[in-house]
Amino acid sequence: MGLPGRSGKATSMIQAGLASSKASPIVSESATYLHAVLNSVGEGIITFNERGGIELFNAAAERFFGYTSVEITGQNIKRLMPIIFQSKNTGQLANRLMSGDPAILGDHADMVGRRKDGTTFPIDVSVNDMGIEERQLFICVVRDTSERKAEQEELTQTRDRYMALLDNVSDLVTVHDSACIYLFVSPSSLDLLGYAPIELVGTGIFTYMHPEDRALVIETYKRLAATDSECRLRFRLKPKTQDYIWIETYSRVISGLYAANPEFISISHVVQDGQGGQASLLEDKKRAERRGKIRDQLALRDELTSLMNKKGVNGLLKTRLASRRASTYPFGCLILDVDHLDRINSTYGQAVGDKVLQTIGQLLVDCCRTEDYIGRYEGDEFVVILPNTDASGTVMVAERIVATVGLTNWSELAPGQKVTVSVGGTCVKHASDMILEELFEIIGSQLSLAKQMGRNRFVMNARLTGYL
Repeated sequence: MGLPGRSGKATSMIQAGLASSKASPIVSESATYLHAVLNSVGEGIITFNERGGIELFNAAAERFFGYTSVEITGQNIKRLMPIIFQSKNTGQLANRLMSGDPAILGDHADMVGRRKDGTTFPIDVSVNDMGIEERQLFICVVRDTSERKAEQEELTQTRDRYMALLDNVSDLVTVHDSACIYLFVSPSSLDLLGYAPIELVGTGIFTYMHPEDRALVIETYKRLAATDSECRLRFRLKPKTQDYIWIETYSRVISGLYAANPEFISISHVVQDGQGGQASLLEDKKRAERRGKIRDQLALRDELTSLMNKKGVNGLLKTRLASRRASTYPFGCLILDVDHLDRINSTYGQAVGDKVLQTIGQLLVDCCRTEDYIGRYEGDEFVVILPNTDASGTVMVAERIVATVGLTNWSELAPGQKVTVSVGGTCVKHASDMILEELFEIIGSQLSLAKQMGRNRFVMNARLTGYL
């Protein structure tokens, strides 16, 4: 199995270099050339055997991880990337490598690297079998993605600012795909239609549209997709608790926001009936209702972490579960517990324990998307809700959380203390009739199993993953 592109060329060159080294006891000119090339490329290139022993470590890898080639040669690859190579012993690692475990071999993956000084940094990793007949040897190509992650963080912050702006506009802002499935809905949907955004995302616009208006809307959006233009439309939507209302919508085509296919962003408002005095009174009433909703939102926040509290989590999950029948997308749900927080409190004091909880709350925010929901459930338990996320996506987020918390440097808060979390999770399919109590029984049992198996890990449907 060879690596694609530049990585594949590196594999061929290393194979050729190894062959030339065997052909002569003197380092040949081709081997010298190979060494120069490997030390000039921007990617870190590491080769290791089936037991994880490092055999080649180029100059870029030295810069990334802080080790010299002499220091790291012969050490186990787990020293550099403890998450991807998570077997407890080298025998298990060998079996996973030899069997072609897709969790290790294959496509590029975002991982966490550990430097010589113990600090961590984001990396892109690809591991492949070098295909050498005489013995099993693997090549690992590493890219430092710190700069890319910083750019992503800047984009996330920009998006958060726009989201804050959307929280305070009265017009309804939506994004939907070519099948007219809502991908994003602004908070004003509650005022306009009586639905919270989470109730609408994943459902189709035609669920709420007057049947007589559907043909016009379908034809208009087809034309928009073909011409990459914009339009204004008037059609009827049915709010949650009243009859159809007329909506005026401005729509245009966008690309690459949620997927590669064309999507549509729309800004909508209710078409007024011309009775100015009545409309003004209604607007005043809406402002008063919004102020009341802000007070209600503050009542759903945890004072320590500023995340949702238990009441907020339960309300959101009840809404999400109730909308399963109309939704076409699954969602993931995780519950996590800080391992041995009572020991931290007794050793370092309650104030340090609170700081640990606040830090973990922020780490969860960093590990999740803007559209995900995070809450402190009670005590040292947190809940993460992942809209429009299937089972594999749920596993990916949970493993990222376990890895991030486990690799965080906690020495400033609690010198010498390692903080970890145990996580249980599940994925709720569309059209599910599950209720809140059943959901917590499932994820709670997975959390208990994670603790029984030694903590610092994630269990979903009795499948162990994310061990450090």
